[in-house]
Amino acid sequence: PGSGFETNIYQVLGFLITVGFFVAYLTMPAFLELSFIKVHTPAVDWALRNFRLFFPALSFAVIGFTTVFQWDMLFPDRRDFTILSLFPVPLREIFAAKFKALGIFLGLLIGALNFFPTLSSTLFCLFKADAWGFGLRLVTAQIAATAGAAVFAFLLVAAFHGVLINVTNPRIFRRISPWIQTFGMSLMVLSISTCPVYFLLLKPAAEAREAWLWFFPPVWFTGFYDMLLPGGDPFFASLGRYAIRALTIVFLCFCLTWAFGFRRHFRRTLEADDTLSRRPAQSRLRGLVTSPQEWAMFAFCRKTLARSTKHRLFLATWMSAGISVGMFVALSVRNGKLEWSPDGIRT
Repeated sequence: PGSGFETNIYQVLGFLITVGFFVAYLTMPAFLELSFIKVHTPAVDWALRNFRLFFPALSFAVIGFTTVFQWDMLFPDRRDFTILSLFPVPLREIFAAKFKALGIFLGLLIGALNFFPTLSSTLFCLFKADAWGFGLRLVTAQIAATAGAAVFAFLLVAAFHGVLINVTNPRIFRRISPWIQTFGMSLMVLSISTCPVYFLLLKPAAEAREAWLWFFPPVWFTGFYDMLLPGGDPFFASLGRYAIRALTIVFLCFCLTWAFGFRRHFRRTLEADDTLSRRPAQSRLRGLVTSPQEWAMFAFCRKTLARSTKHRLFLATWMSAGISVGMFVALSVRNGKLEWSPDGIRT
């Protein structure tokens, strides 16, 4: 807290490199051994399918979480505009510089997270001299699936950020941003912490062509393995083609919202007043508390969460952990379907 942006980025990159190292150390050997088995049984195929889902899900969750965590850095804020407007720099150059900076930021995140998994898979394939062609295609599919999921998560958050910039004024945007950031980080944590649940649901969902597969982006990018490797499943290959279309749409949405919103946001930010009256909201919320002491604690917590990214990070992480534990206890998977567990609910 209180450190510069570069210091925070170095800490984030160090964390992602460490995560990538442990993922490569713990999961890549089994994944690669399963991939090079010549005769696959159904059990081996679905175990391999779960590995193929895990890596895009991890990239999607981690890059999405990091992008939401750095939510305030996506668009220039009032201080940036106030300083930059004093210099004879065209707005298009500011926009191009921000666009380039985001591209470098995304590349660093993807590279840091996937460096060790890609390196370990490449080294493993070098020792498989009898299957180097398959190994090269496997590494290509691995890079395409993980990088595609990561780019989609980044563009999805950035495009949503651009939509909000276009439809809200700066004061409303500043008010709702902390809560969007909190719940966005929480959703990203849930998307990877609940992976044991959707691992169990994947096979019956694929056999029944259930709709949730088309709404969960990490599943789409597993189709890249089926598109690039021999003997791929046609249904998952179709999900891979769907992922390419979805990636194109979210990229166009990102470009349009930023192109139209940048100049508008620049002007409205400079004209906006930093003061924001909250008396109507306070009067409505105050009816829910029974004493001045309760109201003071509530107001203190609310203002702390609105101003401190660190506390929003803590809230999002622990809230997601609590929801995940509750899901694992209260829900069970029977015959390929989620069901309430009576013992779990009582617990």
